[in-house]
Amino acid sequence: MQRMSLLVLGLCACKGHDPVPLGTDPSDADTELVEDTAQPNPWQDISSVAFSAQFGYDRDADAVTAVTFTGSTVRPTIEVHLGWDGWQGSVDDTERHCTVAIFLEDASESQWVVGDRLWRAFDPQNGDGETDCPELDPSVYGEDVVDQLTALEWGIGVGDLTEDTRAWLEPQVVDLGEYFGGTLHVTDFLGEDDEMIYGRAYAVDAMEVQTDDSGQIIAIPAGQVELDDLATGWYVLSSPAYWTI
Repeated sequence: MQRMSLLVLGLCACKGHDPVPLGTDPSDADTELVEDTAQPNPWQDISSVAFSAQFGYDRDADAVTAVTFTGSTVRPTIEVHLGWDGWQGSVDDTERHCTVAIFLEDASESQWVVGDRLWRAFDPQNGDGETDCPELDPSVYGEDVVDQLTALEWGIGVGDLTEDTRAWLEPQVVDLGEYFGGTLHVTDFLGEDDEMIYGRAYAVDAMEVQTDDSGQIIAIPAGQVELDDLATGWYVLSSPAYWTI
């Protein structure tokens, strides 16, 4: 895996090869044009990556767990989003990215946390995952991308917003007080952790996500999330950053 460079959505100036000026006639080129007869790779070429995560936390059991949302079980996961064809980190752009989900059931307390910004952090233990990815380059991602990625060290932490994340998030949201920060421990994959993490926690009852009379899920204010320990709830974390490969 090559070293990746950080790009922040909405803030980056992406660099690449100089474009051919519009209106340029290829016949004006000094080099002779040769028909390209090479066969395309049978796999999808990944050019960028982004991360997100979500998990239920049961304070009484001190356990990361699944939640029930609109009648469906939502397993706790770290999501690795792999993109191609100029994908820029939007998980809504389903035509140009796929996802490897690394499951967090039976997660243990993390050992990689440094400093006091994070309140709690957890690491997956079971090596379990799934993907919707097409065939990827086996020289980079192995014969099975799930096996390849779950063999690495991962982790998710919840805590205070970094100053950079706060500065990015503040003009984007109505109430900054509903948001907290975190870290996605992705050093094994990326060479550094993703600390541009923000998230919200949502109320649950018996690990079922609760909604109000209008059908909106009920957010837990960030100030109530960390009271000696994490509050019981459903934690959903995102990053405004993506990396180019």
